[in-house]
Amino acid sequence: MNTHIKYFSLGVAQDKNVHISQSEDIENLDDFIMLDEHLEQSDRFMDKNSYENS
Repeated sequence: MNTHIKYFSLGVAQDKNVHISQSEDIENLDDFIMLDEHLEQSDRFMDKNSYENS
């Protein structure tokens, strides 16, 4: 069996457009999409903690 694996990432840019990245290697996906989401999640976490501690 000859199976080709492809990885996909989805992200929403600040302009509200959806961005799709695909690759046969997960290391080649669009890191900016993953990094942006990680930073937004961190901001939400920090905002939640600062609200609870005030």
